[in-house]
Amino acid sequence: GEADYLQAIAHGGKGAHLRYAQALLRLRAGDRAGYRTACINMLAALGQMPGAADAHLAAQTCVLAPEAGVDAARVVALAEQAVASNPKDCAFHNTLGAALYRAGRFAEAVRRLDDAIQEQGKGGVVADWFLLAMAHQRLSHGADARQWFDRAMRFLNTTSTPVPWSAFLERLLLGTEANALCQEAKP
Repeated sequence: GEADYLQAIAHGGKGAHLRYAQALLRLRAGDRAGYRTACINMLAALGQMPGAADAHLAAQTCVLAPEAGVDAARVVALAEQAVASNPKDCAFHNTLGAALYRAGRFAEAVRRLDDAIQEQGKGGVVADWFLLAMAHQRLSHGADARQWFDRAMRFLNTTSTPVPWSAFLERLLLGTEANALCQEAKP
């Protein structure tokens, strides 16, 4: 659980999963500077030739929130590397869609998130829907943005399936960001 991650971090743990957890916990605490530091440290610890799982986790960490303080092109490249290693993994496609969104490549993000939904085979997941809402909003596709945002909210308001704390926090962060973006665009 979350307490275990905090204890491991406090005792100097440095693995990719701990760095991801640290970044997520910094965001939960409202510590944007701490999040940026966690992202910078994550990428610095990767090395030149990371494996697909570490490349994915590093990219996933750096797309949790805007302004991660790292090179967006490198994050996209890491996410692309993960997808190339396992093109059937919908989570890898989702992270690439998020990386493209964070890089300001909104139309490409929509295409990649559509791929994530296709690979998942069951209509996608909440993160896909919130990211699609934001990407469509940035493309001035207000009706599409609202449709995806509403789909995510309907799911969250009707499901009782427990999720790991990290997935819960990711959903909360994306939902809050998507809500703010979609609300600010209303007339």
